Amino acid sequence: MRLLSNAHNAAHLPHRHGHDTGTAADSRRFFSSDTRWEAEHHSDFSWMRVLTSLVGAVMLVITSLVLGRVEALGGVAVLLLLVGVVWTGLSLRVTAIKLTTRKAPHSA
Repeated sequence: MRLLSNAHNAAHLPHRHGHDTGTAADSRRFFSSDTRWEAEHHSDFSWMRVLTSLVGAVMLVITSLVLGRVEALGGVAVLLLLVGVVWTGLSLRVTAIKLTTRKAPHSA
């Protein structure tokens, strides 16, 4: 695994010649040690976690629609619907990103 030792290790930049690397681009200049550690050790979300989040969001939307039929719980239902729609949107975004990106093979 390649460490996040400078700003250019985070992305594949094929046309770089090393002229703008070194201490000026060192990640220690821009990020704290905690942030660097998190970036180096962050694992990708599993499909189970992504799909569980998506199912939970959809269930919240369905629950809010069912509760909306009860007149006394109309205000709660609107709040649940709002949270459910935002959560569903974010979950769909993560799902789309996970579907369209692939992990690059590790180069040693």
